[in-house]
Amino acid sequence: MIKRVLIIVAHPDDAEISMSMKIEDLIKNGAKVKIHCVTRGGIKAKEYEEIRTKEALDAATLMGVKDYSFSEYPDSELEKYTTEVKKELEKLVEEFKPDTIYTHFPQDNHTDHEVVAKCVNIASRSAENLIYFRSPYSTNFIPKMFFFGSNEQIEQKMKVLSIFKYAKLIDPQMIKAFCQIVPSEYLHPYLLGKLMKSHGGPVYAEMFIPERLVEG
Repeated sequence: MIKRVLIIVAHPDDAEISMSMKIEDLIKNGAKVKIHCVTRGGIKAKEYEEIRTKEALDAATLMGVKDYSFSEYPDSELEKYTTEVKKELEKLVEEFKPDTIYTHFPQDNHTDHEVVAKCVNIASRSAENLIYFRSPYSTNFIPKMFFFGSNEQIEQKMKVLSIFKYAKLIDPQMIKAFCQIVPSEYLHPYLLGKLMKSHGGPVYAEMFIPERLVEG
């Protein structure tokens, strides 16, 4: 049973876009969930860092996450601080002692996401499970794990994403479409049909690739 979950992301909203339904499910099932954000998302000015920090904390409250922390590295410049980020994340993992870590997929069109993924891969050596989530910037992502959200869960995800008003590129309806499974994309049509029948309509999923899973 997963008891301690650490989610490490590059920016405010990354966790919510990629896995807010899964986060709420983990909490519902008794896991202690911590989100750590390596930047505050203030690419333009300090005042935006304050706005995006507040948005992230408000979203965390809505999801039920009580432990949310930040590093102070500059947005979109993480490649300059790879060594520092790695060391800080190693300390974070040592202190929180997660059994499961979620982070960005290493192949990603956003450089910050790539840097965080690579640093987490090194820093997470002591964690039993390391799992990559899919983001809209992921490339060559072929999921091996799916979390299928109910109609209520996908609507809750839309509420969480609506908190992020500063990041104009975040359109909750676009993310909803991003989460919708379409025929023959990743699942056999027979399975997809079975899922659609049980859900009473479209199937929405958050997708993951395990780097490692330890059982027993």
